[in-house]
Amino acid sequence: MGAVFWLSAQSKLPDLPGLSAIDWGDKISHAIAYAVGGALIWRALDKRLGWQRIMVTVAFAAAYGLTDEIHQRFVPDRSSDIYDLLCDIAGSAFAAVVLTLIKGGFNYGKKTKRRTDLRSERQEAD
Repeated sequence: MGAVFWLSAQSKLPDLPGLSAIDWGDKISHAIAYAVGGALIWRALDKRLGWQRIMVTVAFAAAYGLTDEIHQRFVPDRSSDIYDLLCDIAGSAFAAVVLTLIKGGFNYGKKTKRRTDLRSERQEAD
């Protein structure tokens, strides 16, 4: 978040290799930056939140993205853009969904029966 704030305070941003030639390169860089931020937010949250972990990640990233766009309005030669905010939200949502799926889908973080519980159930059935 500090890096995003610092970059937002710059009047002229350095060009990222390959993205400066693309029309939507700015939007792609927003999505990439917020995907990294979203992954870090997702990782910091409690896994017991389940699917709500995605929603909290996106809400937090969207709130920070909104403050970032407001901040940019006061920086010379910068402007705020709703499409930048939408790319921020999309990047964080993408990261949160992918990480959730990698870690076991929407059952990730839910309580499951432990091995000792399964043994006791088998013994009761016998």
